[in-house]
Amino acid sequence: DIFPEYYLLKVRNFKDLAKNPLDEWIYFLKNSDIKAEFSAKGIAEAKEALRVNNLSEQERAAYERYLNNKRDEASMLSTQELETKWQVEQAEIRGIEKGIQQGKQEGIQQGKKEEKIAIARSCREQGLDVETIMNITQLSRQEIESI
Repeated sequence: DIFPEYYLLKVRNFKDLAKNPLDEWIYFLKNSDIKAEFSAKGIAEAKEALRVNNLSEQERAAYERYLNNKRDEASMLSTQELETKWQVEQAEIRGIEKGIQQGKQEGIQQGKKEEKIAIARSCREQGLDVETIMNITQLSRQEIESI
């Protein structure tokens, strides 16, 4: 169907009795009024537009300023939320990096300690005295004697 169909609504012939959603819209178009019991799709938005349209010029300008302020507030809150989320993500990344670095340092220290113990073990097997092993490895007497 490439040819559109058009319908002409004779609003003047409408009897002001809304039985269905289409009748509610015709009533609105004819009377520039929306009854409280109307529930057609989009009728609430039309009611708000009608209310704003019926405001005085000064009231409408104040209403527009109010809406602009509300949009600005929503935008600022959204921006703050995004910035906070980004800052949290960056802090998590820095924390992970710091944890990795700290883990590497602990691993290096553990490796050095194990190397000293291996050297001390080798020195004991070769018959060196505890004092000499302490000077070579910088381990305590207890650590060397427990090997």
